[in-house]
Amino acid sequence: MTNGEPVRQFAAVVGCGTVYWPYQPRDDIRQPVWMWVADGEDAYDAANSLRPWLSAVRRVQLEPVFRAEA
Repeated sequence: MTNGEPVRQFAAVVGCGTVYWPYQPRDDIRQPVWMWVADGEDAYDAANSLRPWLSAVRRVQLEPVFRAEA
């Protein structure tokens, strides 16, 4: 995202992952971008906490992740 505030707020809500800021694209035409990144247990925890609000398609896509943990 080009606005860091919602990225930082999302990170605070999910309570995991890392916010990286702002990356300047090499072409100097586009705006700098902010990113939230999670991997391993952080990614699992974030996906699990968001699961109730995901669309049916996204829940199906995540099922292999949650079955692997069982």
